Amino acid sequence: MKDVEDEEALEPLDGRIFVRQIKALNAGSSRIRRAQKDFFKSGAQRSKWVREFKVNPDELAAYDQSLAERWERKSAILRDELDSSADDVAKCKWGRTLLGWAEEQEVPIRNARAQFLTSGSYHALADQMKVGWHPDYEALFKDG
Repeated sequence: MKDVEDEEALEPLDGRIFVRQIKALNAGSSRIRRAQKDFFKSGAQRSKWVREFKVNPDELAAYDQSLAERWERKSAILRDELDSSADDVAKCKWGRTLLGWAEEQEVPIRNARAQFLTSGSYHALADQMKVGWHPDYEALFKDG
């Protein structure tokens, strides 16, 4: 597996749903690359923990469920501030705010605490369509 700092290692992620969700917000390329790096590093770390029996898959599933619940709460709070007649510019700004919130979270799993782990896990959830950044993400990406 290539090093996460190698741009070529990240290129295959360009078509993933989580990347497309971020691009739909008109986020900058450096923000997209940071998301890809976090996704890559988080996935590698989680896989390593499972292989080394440091965390079992059920704990990771519970962690992901906890993150999804946090996202649901934050999304609902922000949605209350979004006007029902909001145009796409406002919706994209709303989405970048929600994405920024997720990028800054640092939720521990066992004794491990790392921003890339939480952010990357959120991107994995977005890739599975369990969370989303644009308020209309389900309609925008329903076909993958």
